[in-house]
Amino acid sequence: MNLANEIRQIVQKILAIDSDSHTPDQDAALKQYGMDSVAMIRLAVAVEKHFGVKFKGRDLLERNFTSIDEIMKLLSNKQQGTIRVPE
Repeated sequence: MNLANEIRQIVQKILAIDSDSHTPDQDAALKQYGMDSVAMIRLAVAVEKHFGVKFKGRDLLERNFTSIDEIMKLLSNKQQGTIRVPE
């Protein structure tokens, strides 16, 4: 399974998206599926557990969790030891 699909499964579970009726695209805004601040924290914790990473406070910016693509970028940056700094 590729990274996008692994993240998609976590997103579907956290946001209670029925995978039979709809599967979010990688660049789809997760807010349209009910993403809010509480769901974002739940998603961050689930991603940490699944991928064995630890997010710091500066990682937990809303823009890092707006889409599956953004979560993939965050994970890639974590693996490379870099994190996007707010502009």
